[in-house]
Amino acid sequence: MILICFRIQVLDDIFARVSRVRKRIFIAVDISEDVKQLIAAHIGLLRRQFPDLRVNWEKAEKLHLTLKFLGETEIVLLEELKRRISLDAVSVESFCFTIAGSGVFPGIRNPRVLWLGVQEQSGSLRKLQRLIDNSCVALGFKPEQREFKPHLTIARIRDSQTAHKLVNLHLETKFEDRVVEVREVVIYESLLSPQGSVYKVLSKHPLR
Repeated sequence: MILICFRIQVLDDIFARVSRVRKRIFIAVDISEDVKQLIAAHIGLLRRQFPDLRVNWEKAEKLHLTLKFLGETEIVLLEELKRRISLDAVSVESFCFTIAGSGVFPGIRNPRVLWLGVQEQSGSLRKLQRLIDNSCVALGFKPEQREFKPHLTIARIRDSQTAHKLVNLHLETKFEDRVVEVREVVIYESLLSPQGSVYKVLSKHPLR
């Protein structure tokens, strides 16, 4: 029994040390509270219709537009990452995008993610995403292999075989277009727990 307890303590210590030298990081654009609540109402409508499906619904406070997911990141890189993201942010003027339309990834036949679409006509959003991707690559992270398709994830489907009616309702339900003003970029840490992930703001970087 003593040996088992000792091994458990050793594993806990190792996990604690690893968690101190690495953080699970992503870079995103936040959205306003009023828009979050509107999206939460849309999620609630879908959820009430299909309460028994195996679906992980996104919480309102966690809604965001991801620009770059870095995953496990060494803490020693964070200050340089912040410096580079600050330079990227000030090189782009504040802009707006519109939340409009809906869809699923990877497709209707095998739905895994429900999302709301993002439209931005000036090209500022794609420019910002490209600058951030390049900065991350310069720090040793892998470049994005897929085309940037801006969206807001509202649900992750755990059993796609039973979710087709949910998908149809999601696609048929009209979400009223909403404009979101982008004034800053946020670096988040994703903290994992048995109750799900929690997002912690590490830094904010204003646009020009």
